[in-house]
Amino acid sequence: MKKTKFILPYNEKRRLHYHAFRAQQKDQSEVCGVVLVGLDRKIRLQFLPNLSTSSCSFEVSIRDVNVFKRQVAEQGMRVIGIFHSHIVSEAILGPYDLQEAPLSYMQLIYDICGRQVRMWRIKKITGEKVAIEVPLTVESRSKLRTSH
Repeated sequence: MKKTKFILPYNEKRRLHYHAFRAQQKDQSEVCGVVLVGLDRKIRLQFLPNLSTSSCSFEVSIRDVNVFKRQVAEQGMRVIGIFHSHIVSEAILGPYDLQEAPLSYMQLIYDICGRQVRMWRIKKITGEKVAIEVPLTVESRSKLRTSH
C-alpha cells in the first residue's frame, strides 16, 4: 500500500515557527489550529485561538474547527487535522495529546527548539489509540526560487 505524502511549504513552516516562537517567548504558550490540504497535497495552516489557560498546553474549539471546515470546502480544500506546537519537547504526541486526539483527524506537531515538524495519524489498534507517523515533506528555502 502506497503511503500518501503531504508537503509543508517552506513559507508555512516559517510562519509556524514565527508564531510558535513568539508564543513560547511571551508566556510559554502553544499555538494551534487546523491543517488544510488541497489536491496538490500541500498543507496550509489556519491558526485558531488557543483556549488553554495553562502553559505548555493547547485547547481548540471544535465549533471553530467545524465552522472553518465549511468555509474551506468552497475553496477546494479540506481540513485533515489539527496542529499545535511543543515548547520544550519532541514533535511526538504526549500521553494527553494521544488521549484527547480524535480518531478522524491527523495531528501535526512542531517542536520549537528542534525546529522539527512531524505528522501523525491516530488509529485504534486492539482497542488502544496509537499514533502512526505520516510521511511529510518539508520544502526547503531553495524551492522558493523561480525561473525567469
